[in-house]
Amino acid sequence: MSLTRRAPEAGASRDLSPTPLAVREKVLGRVERVRWALLLGTLGLLGGTPACSGSAPPATSTVSPVGAPVTSQTPTYTSPARWVYHPLLPVEPTAVLRLSDGKCVLTAEGGQRWLVTPRGTDRGAGASAASTCAGPATASPIPAVEDLVGVARGASSAWWFFGKSGAIYEASTPLGAFKRTLAPPAPLRKITGSSSGVLAVSEEGRLLRLVESEGGWKDIPLPSAPAASGTPTGAAPWAFDVAAGDDGQALALAVPEALFHSVDGGTTWARAPVSPKGLSRVGRLPEGSLLAEGMLRSVHWDPRRAEAFEVVKRELPARLHAAPEAGLPPSAMAVRMQRAALVGTRYVEVERSEDESAPWTFYSGSFEGGLAAVPIRGSETCSSLKLGAAGRTVVGICVKEEEDLVVADVLRSDDAGKTWSRATRLDTPHVDGIAVAVSPEGTVLITGVCKPGGGERPTEEAGQDADASASEASAAGDVACRPRGPLLLQMEGDRPVLSRAAAPALGGSAMLPAFSVDGRSAYFVGERVKDGHLALFVSHDGGETFAMRLLARDVAPQRAPTDPDAQETPPEDDEEDTGRGVGALQVVDESQLVPGEDGAVGMLLGRQGELQFVVTDEDGRVLSTQPLPDGATSIGIVGRRGLAGGSISSQERGGDSVPMVWESLDGGARWVDLPLSPAIVHDAGTSPLIACGVAGCLLGQSVTRVGWNGQAEPPLPSGPEPPREEAALKAPMVCEFPRGSAWTRVEQVVSRPRTMPGASEIMRGRAVWSVLTRSPSGAVGTVAALLPERAPAGASAPIGESKIVERSLFSPPPAGTRMGLAIRYQMEGYAAARMRLPGAPRSPLPIGMPLRDVEIAWENWMDGVSGRTRLPDVGPLELRDVVPAAGDAYEPELLSVSVRGLFMRPHADGAAAYFVEPAGRGKSHRFDYPSWPRSGTDRELQVSSDAAWVEGRPLAVGMVHLDSSAAITGLLLARQHAGVAASSGAGKAGASSASDDGVTSGGWAIEAFTIAPPPGEGGPLVQIDWSYAGGAIGVSTLLSHPIRRRGWASFQVFRSDGILGPAQALPTPWDLPAVPRPCSQTERAATPRIVAPMFARRDPLFPGTRHPIVVLDPSGLGGLPPSLTLLTSAVVLHGTPKEPCVAAWEASAVGTGEFTAVIPGDLAHAWLFRARDSRDSFEARPMACRFDPAVKLPQDVLGEPGTTQLGF
Repeated sequence: MSLTRRAPEAGASRDLSPTPLAVREKVLGRVERVRWALLLGTLGLLGGTPACSGSAPPATSTVSPVGAPVTSQTPTYTSPARWVYHPLLPVEPTAVLRLSDGKCVLTAEGGQRWLVTPRGTDRGAGASAASTCAGPATASPIPAVEDLVGVARGASSAWWFFGKSGAIYEASTPLGAFKRTLAPPAPLRKITGSSSGVLAVSEEGRLLRLVESEGGWKDIPLPSAPAASGTPTGAAPWAFDVAAGDDGQALALAVPEALFHSVDGGTTWARAPVSPKGLSRVGRLPEGSLLAEGMLRSVHWDPRRAEAFEVVKRELPARLHAAPEAGLPPSAMAVRMQRAALVGTRYVEVERSEDESAPWTFYSGSFEGGLAAVPIRGSETCSSLKLGAAGRTVVGICVKEEEDLVVADVLRSDDAGKTWSRATRLDTPHVDGIAVAVSPEGTVLITGVCKPGGGERPTEEAGQDADASASEASAAGDVACRPRGPLLLQMEGDRPVLSRAAAPALGGSAMLPAFSVDGRSAYFVGERVKDGHLALFVSHDGGETFAMRLLARDVAPQRAPTDPDAQETPPEDDEEDTGRGVGALQVVDESQLVPGEDGAVGMLLGRQGELQFVVTDEDGRVLSTQPLPDGATSIGIVGRRGLAGGSISSQERGGDSVPMVWESLDGGARWVDLPLSPAIVHDAGTSPLIACGVAGCLLGQSVTRVGWNGQAEPPLPSGPEPPREEAALKAPMVCEFPRGSAWTRVEQVVSRPRTMPGASEIMRGRAVWSVLTRSPSGAVGTVAALLPERAPAGASAPIGESKIVERSLFSPPPAGTRMGLAIRYQMEGYAAARMRLPGAPRSPLPIGMPLRDVEIAWENWMDGVSGRTRLPDVGPLELRDVVPAAGDAYEPELLSVSVRGLFMRPHADGAAAYFVEPAGRGKSHRFDYPSWPRSGTDRELQVSSDAAWVEGRPLAVGMVHLDSSAAITGLLLARQHAGVAASSGAGKAGASSASDDGVTSGGWAIEAFTIAPPPGEGGPLVQIDWSYAGGAIGVSTLLSHPIRRRGWASFQVFRSDGILGPAQALPTPWDLPAVPRPCSQTERAATPRIVAPMFARRDPLFPGTRHPIVVLDPSGLGGLPPSLTLLTSAVVLHGTPKEPCVAAWEASAVGTGEFTAVIPGDLAHAWLFRARDSRDSFEARPMACRFDPAVKLPQDVLGEPGTTQLGF
């Protein structure tokens, strides 16, 4: 714990805002999600524990605390102690369920449950129709050990509460104890319930139903789409959403796009007799029926209607807004900030109103919660209030600025806060130095203040120099408040009597004032005037005079001397040893001083950056000095007793932090682990502050520990061991350079995201790899390693080495010619367009100038077609067409390679578009591109434009982003209406209009399609791309759940009627054996190409599927390091899930970014790349590889990401 030393000398600042403590409580901080496997073991057993079952805790007893006998006035504490939960109001509930009587059940983070009673419901008012559930709220005292995200009313009296992990908590009442907890078989994406039962979809696409008669959760198969004769194997459904309604009705969504319905509570399912196009989520409507919501249209299901399924323009309702109201809970932070105090089992606090012109509010009640509020009349002008209390006396120090002075009004109540009056006015330099202590008799000790109207003179022990300085300051009229010893405020009848406590040995400001529990002794901490050593000042006359007791460095208990004043003037050697040097105790921001009822005085002080628990006897003689337990981040003390909280690293939990609470009854000599409450488990990551009194402690703002000496609740049951991380690699390879091979330098590369070829640029048609180049002269071309054109009969792949070939897209323009250039990287290859521009490079361009003779070129490795042609006139220049500041970059709205040609939409704001065939075919098709809808059923749509040439007609393709992330989960496909000419007049994109099944835009009909589950926390990682199969173009979807090691992939062709073809199942890396087979030339041509990267950003997509590659260079002439090891970082696949094959791997070197490689599936035509000094160049050299399970791998390979997987 990092400590900040508190300065003992207050300055003359007039800042009235309290300085924050070094340790701040994160009241509503989000807690990191616990691994589901770690959590579920605890959840699964929790329902049977007394702490969560609602059964009575073990019998408690009221005992006298450890120490000297106590009088009848001494508070006692409960033993063993018990936990009490009193949560803060949730910032935003996670789920709201309206009941038939108008009340609402809320769930929230921290496992909270609330019952809200809107005003008027108790009088029969129609609150159930309101859109907001607002009113007084009651919290359940029994939280779940995780965030709750849903609630449903089950059969009979059952209430289902759904945890973030997918666990189900069953209770008999909304706020009652959990009767049992049911763990899910896998992480869940969605869980829903009704009187018909509970349904869920897992993160890995399984549909589940809770079948208690069969022992728990059961997988429910969804019917696959009927396969047409001769078509490839269809993809099995991957479920991603489910909703339960009344009378056994349920809806479920899956990809490939499908809507399923059930009428028997989810036992059996059938495909709904309605098109599922564009549907993305399902839910319940206020009237009880179910709705499947889509991008452009929704489907309403009401079995009571003749047409049960109806296409509608409707969205699911927003979650019911909730505004629960509840009183202020007791807060450890408020106690530590001196805005609150613990008085036995009572808790008092002052809180400023949001309306700063209103008076402060005084709260009081049990420290278990349930506080009553009273305004403090006359406190409206207080900028800050510090509080002290004992018995029925409550004192507040009201700090404010008046007439350029900072004053402190002492507000006093002798009737437990019901009425208040101003006792006196004091001066202060700063609010931070103020602290107040109150004795049971009502005597008040205040530090950090001065008597009104004058400064404080130094004590006589400060010496002649100090006296001279004081005289000079007095002569100069310096009357600034410089507090030293505390002020004592006593009442003689109704008259306050103010005096300065005598503490002649005090050299600086008094800090941490406190009275003993019986009020006979008073204490504060300060520095000795002689040498600055820290001392405890002790008074046995009610605070009128104080004797100094040095706080020794030794940790061993000290015997009290015979002479009571012997420690006042110890020998010189002892003085030097007990306070000076690196071991000296200090007052820090976290310091506390709290006497116990047995007379022992507990202090929390700092030493060398660590907190120390110091205990003295009632005369201030040190009995012990002990450190906090390892892992403790917060502590509360009273006398000899202490409660510490923190966490430790658990090897049984894979090194994860485990929350801990410790109790000590002997000044920290021995710390005992305590059983935790679910609230502490949840809030462990927030490091809540702890404040203690004789009756117990407050932890943060949501937990009270009532009592001391053990815990009534049994320990929370331990969960199962977490999944183990196991080393996992596929079969290693060894690669060598063929005899006579050499490095080939490739320069002026402009490929992305790096200079050397990436996964998207490997094994496309004949090209083993390729890059795009651009020379300073303006020439644009490609460099590729090409395989022979065809394989001999019976061979799986072409025979012969791949050769590096250069191809030109654009030749250099004439010297001095200004050119606007566009370059696009495509899954098929590359596309480029350029045009001549007037004026000097980067100079402004005349808007409206004609754009003529636009050059277009492309390389389509997938179908082996290259094109170079010109468009004679594409219309006038528009504002956003060219960006001079970016090197005259040309920014056409669309420049996209497709089957047989290339699409170009020259202007961002124009509808005119072209499909250009290669030169020699001589065709250019002009059409008006459609305008995409700007909004869908319930949200704005972000659409990226593209197009495909399908059966001789253009098909506009919009890639839909449902949110601000880059995730694409849906498509918009637009086909031209029958009779629309292939060429039409130029013009702006027309507006969209709605129809029952989609929208129309000009001569286009637009439909929406869902191709992947919408983004969700914990769901599969998604990658969308385009692909080719047998000469057809379409879209591929790749899903992977890395933890569960399950993947799913499909390919759907674009059809000329504007829809997607049937989904064809594709392989994923999870389907590959340890030694996969290479793809034949026929497989690469006939089955879709899918690129499976090993990482999505930094997250491993397919952990445990990487192949290590060792490159050997026995001659040492290859310019390699002594040991060069690579790991595959992506794989290009073809085939089917049952018959997968590898076209190629991309690989990256371990520990360096200098080397990458491409390893074709046949291993014979591999290439190694190494970066050169120039950022736009690299070198390539052919390799031949083989699988070698005996090759020795360096140890650091298994430290690389993606080389381990969780063992279940």
